[in-house]
Amino acid sequence: MPNDIDALIERNNTTTPIVPLLSPTKPTKVSLKDLQNRRLTNTTKYPAPTPVIRISGTNYANAGMISALTGPPKSGKTTVIGFMIATAFSHFNDRAQSLDIETTFANGRDVVYLDFEQHISSTQDLQDKVLKYAGLSQTPENLFIYNLLEMSLDERRETIDLVFKEHKMHLLIIDGLADILTSVNDEEKSNALIEELSLLASRHNTAVVVVIHENKGGGSVRGHLGSQIERKCAGLISIKKDREKKIHSIESRLIRIGDDFETVYFHFSEEQKRMVLLDAVATAELNEEAKQSAAAKKEEKTKGLMHLCFGNLTELPIKELRAKVCHFSPGTNSDKNADYHIKQAVDAGIITVTGERQHRLYTYVKAQA
Repeated sequence: MPNDIDALIERNNTTTPIVPLLSPTKPTKVSLKDLQNRRLTNTTKYPAPTPVIRISGTNYANAGMISALTGPPKSGKTTVIGFMIATAFSHFNDRAQSLDIETTFANGRDVVYLDFEQHISSTQDLQDKVLKYAGLSQTPENLFIYNLLEMSLDERRETIDLVFKEHKMHLLIIDGLADILTSVNDEEKSNALIEELSLLASRHNTAVVVVIHENKGGGSVRGHLGSQIERKCAGLISIKKDREKKIHSIESRLIRIGDDFETVYFHFSEEQKRMVLLDAVATAELNEEAKQSAAAKKEEKTKGLMHLCFGNLTELPIKELRAKVCHFSPGTNSDKNADYHIKQAVDAGIITVTGERQHRLYTYVKAQA
């Protein structure tokens, strides 16, 4: 097995060329037999995907599927990635030492990390930290960490195809997925990229984790590429940092198979000179603060919506209020969805209701004050 990405590319250039990622799709014909082979019946038994990475006991990344990791710069993404890799080679008896991250052992299969974003010294730092976390003195033969910052876009896309061809991978982490596209808002190329990665992950039974930044201000994942990842991924987590408290967090944004996990908090231990989990008491306090903050933000949002709906009016019948909620609330396009927002406002005491069913009349409490 080659242990250097340049050797892989050189070898590939002197043999049969691979089909580069995002190349035009060749026309194909689907036969009836192809459909029959994909039919599900009471006699077919397809097991759930095999978990590869668990966070707080929840299946985040699965074999044959894509998962995503996002967060602003300097939030702790590299630290989380380091433990994802380290736990594939070493068992941690204390979950506090692994940030409650657990990767199934590679067992001879390759773990590959492609860094399209950082300076080579930062990639080297990650490699060194992985060994430190795992308690290893030298790099395992089946761990391949590559810095590809100086590659062109075409070379980066070719490299992704190449590692699938040349490595029998247990886990592939692509740091800086946006750096292989000219624009994260290119719908056609973003769709093609995620479709191709999904197919490669499935065909090679490899867990693929892609790293992509959030939009400025936090929240949504960048561009159309981020939107497509959200639609296709098995799991999406967000890494954040409270700079005032010097506490990092791993938040569950989406878990496709299974339940979300409660936010995981970690910080740098001066005593141990490494990142460790916060203790249970501190974690419970932060979770309660987060719940209260989320509830307060939700109530403020509901207050703002009702202010727009009522304006200078004191009362609105149900049909008019529903129509206004649908107008002022993006994504609300049915009576059922509108009723959800209206109920939130009633429960919060922002509006009151009288009457029954379709004759309900709502009163804006602020207007009475």
